[in-house]
Amino acid sequence: MYRLPTVIVAVLRVASCVGLVLLALPTTSEPEDVAGAQPAEMLQPGVLRLKCPGNVSALVFSPDSKLLAAGGSNRSINIWAVGQDEPIQRLAGHGKEVLSLAFSPNGKQIASGSLDRRVRVFELDKFRLVHTLAGHQGGVYGVAFSPDGTLLASGSADFSFKLWDPKTGEPRGEGVSPVQRMLKCEEDDQGRRYFKFRGRGPDGKPGKTMMRGFYELAFSPDGKLLIGAQDIPWGWMAWNIAEGKRTKGVLKHLQGISWIVFSPDGKTVASSWTSGKKLSVQTLTTGEMVKQIELPKPFVRRPRYSADGRTLTVLAGEDKKCSVYFVDLATGKVKRTIDCPPSAIYDIDFSPDGQFLAAASDRAVLVWFLKGLAIHSGAI
Repeated sequence: MYRLPTVIVAVLRVASCVGLVLLALPTTSEPEDVAGAQPAEMLQPGVLRLKCPGNVSALVFSPDSKLLAAGGSNRSINIWAVGQDEPIQRLAGHGKEVLSLAFSPNGKQIASGSLDRRVRVFELDKFRLVHTLAGHQGGVYGVAFSPDGTLLASGSADFSFKLWDPKTGEPRGEGVSPVQRMLKCEEDDQGRRYFKFRGRGPDGKPGKTMMRGFYELAFSPDGKLLIGAQDIPWGWMAWNIAEGKRTKGVLKHLQGISWIVFSPDGKTVASSWTSGKKLSVQTLTTGEMVKQIELPKPFVRRPRYSADGRTLTVLAGEDKKCSVYFVDLATGKVKRTIDCPPSAIYDIDFSPDGQFLAAASDRAVLVWFLKGLAIHSGAI
């Protein structure tokens, strides 16, 4: 029987007093580190942090909540069995920073997008690379599997997305934002690609440098629609999967968005713009604005629905003053706030079983144990 490490047992004892546990999982970057992770450091009662090389840009829980994957500047993906303090595997292959991650719905594959302009697909039964998908002209900031697992979408800084068959690695389609024809590509002395508007952009302002075309991709729960979030005014594009073309008329009130997510029932969409303080919720069919919630801090990002669709969680704040807000959709009010430790937070994800909240940070992965928070009666 597996026994929890001593440091985690100590934190679990603290939980009875503070109602919150923050477990730190290692993000080691070298194969030898996987076998001998650094000990966790307790920053304060209930908060742990493991020092590790490289900042963490993306993380995701597996559909069964048993695995947690994280990738970042060390160009690899570390995978842990949730509850253990040492990674069980490290997946390498990318030439630059890992920017995005997604598990397949059946949990048998994981896909990663990178600044090296490649998408890599790994099978998890043997932790082996099965496909390297090329064709994007910029870093891949978004990857997403369709709900039935038959399609993999990847979105790039070049304002295009591609569809792939995750089993064979064959292309299954692509879409290009109308914005792309307004751009020119430039490259710095380190090989990083930048995209600038030719003349004035859609907001009327000249020459803004674009780093991330599609910030995030999201399939509707029925798999019929793919939406790409673009970090510019009027920055979204909807794609009809069956027809293979752009769809107009949905999400009428959406303007600039950086992040987007469908509700579990597919009836509403939540979105935010990195530069703003507002979280928007609207219906998918008519585009009617259901809620527009202003949060205490700017740079609102990474909205996520709870499993029952009653709560939205979102990350907000800048530099080392980030907070996670739990928003009650019935009232539009913030009902719980978690202030993050004083370090930058780049990504968050909830385990599907509602037990854990993970955060990607500077040289660390942080995981809250949510059982004691009593957010609401349903799963987070």
